[in-house]
Amino acid sequence: EMIRFLQVNLNGNWGAQQLLHQTTAQNDTDIIIVSEPFTKCDGGNRMCFSTDRKAAVGTTPGAAFIHDDKGSGTGFAWMKFGGLTVFSCYCRPGCTLGEYTDFLGNLEDAIRDKQDTNLIMSGDFNAWHVEWGSRVNNPRGVLLSDFAASLGLVLATRGDTPTFVRGQATSIIDVTFAGAYKSRAGPFWTR
Repeated sequence: EMIRFLQVNLNGNWGAQQLLHQTTAQNDTDIIIVSEPFTKCDGGNRMCFSTDRKAAVGTTPGAAFIHDDKGSGTGFAWMKFGGLTVFSCYCRPGCTLGEYTDFLGNLEDAIRDKQDTNLIMSGDFNAWHVEWGSRVNNPRGVLLSDFAASLGLVLATRGDTPTFVRGQATSIIDVTFAGAYKSRAGPFWTR
């Protein structure tokens, strides 16, 4: 049976968190991938939060399965479901390029720890790249695109609907990558 995913940025809003619960129930969602969750929310054993509580991944009450393993780091959390590992990611828009590189390096280390798994990596990366519909590339977008390619992940995001809108400003910063990860010796990309 098909697994149903929902990826969302809640901007730390309690009301948005409540709407998420309603939406997942109405759409029979199995796995939620959340950026900027409401920080006081507690999903019990069904949720895994990043160490900075800016990203979370979990199962909904209606999901017919549970996770085998889970873990987290700064800006990312992951859960393993048999042969599938799902990463939820968030990196704040104001981080320096050095901080972004560190974030990707720590994410790489976590991915390298997973052996021979199907992988989904999704979230609010605050990175622009024409590959996923941005008008221009920024340095974070180039790093993220190279990082995903080095892991053999392909862009799963489709369309050109903005994922961030503020006034007249729009951008596509929430992206999803997927692929089959096979462990290899050495780093995937150069930091």
